[in-house]
Amino acid sequence: MWKPGLTGWRGDGAVRICWLTDKAVIRAFLETDRPGNAYALADLDEPFFARCRWPAAEADDGRVQSLLLIFEGLTPPVLLAMGRADYVPDILAHISLPETAMLLGQAAHMAHLARAYRLEYQDSMLRMVLPGPARPPKESSPDIMRLDDRFLPELQSLYRQAHGNAFASYQLRQGVFYGLQQQGQLAAVAGTHIVSPAYRVAAVGNVFTRPEFRGQGYARQVTYAVCRELQAQGMDIVLNVEQSNHQAVHVYKKLGFRAHCVFQEGAGRRKYKTQIEN
Repeated sequence: MWKPGLTGWRGDGAVRICWLTDKAVIRAFLETDRPGNAYALADLDEPFFARCRWPAAEADDGRVQSLLLIFEGLTPPVLLAMGRADYVPDILAHISLPETAMLLGQAAHMAHLARAYRLEYQDSMLRMVLPGPARPPKESSPDIMRLDDRFLPELQSLYRQAHGNAFASYQLRQGVFYGLQQQGQLAAVAGTHIVSPAYRVAAVGNVFTRPEFRGQGYARQVTYAVCRELQAQGMDIVLNVEQSNHQAVHVYKKLGFRAHCVFQEGAGRRKYKTQIEN
């Protein structure tokens, strides 16, 4: 068994397991699929990069074949697999993994991650991209407002009701959030998971409408406000949505989003070595 930084052998040649630290090398790999790797691209920006680890598998020609991103800025940490799925086991076998993690990757990646983690759930997700100007909704409420730190307690309370909540307070301070108020409270909100001025990518997320206010077009209005500001900043915009959430997918398509790829998302707890499947 070889250790990270040393070369071992597969049936199809040599493979080197290493930790990437050079942003230029990581970026060159990620830019081969800019929409698909948008989240990882944004994590090259500070302060996110300091919270990342990038284990990789390189072939004997020095090219990165598979790359993992371990992002420790959220609880639980995020473990994202990219590139050739058949190299993922080589990486997993030779690095230290988080005890619990939010797991992300295409179906072939997830199959390997599930050998190391006991999945609590697994969802099929759609990555969508906004290729042109966001399309404005027919109606726009005057009660839409830009949100700041004053709204943090209400947002935290609101997002606790959301399935798959991935909100962290720093996202409000560093990102773009809009809300629509009704009856003295936030009825609908939309924001960002990541915004990277350096790499010109942003991921829309944290979209949520209180159940009693759904069906009135509020989600589309606040999401449009977020997209409009991001595009004014010159950002390429992506988002993730459950593939089975047809209503949300329909809303995003009306705003101008298009499907880019399907991937898997799940939460898992690390298996003990004696539990790892062969």
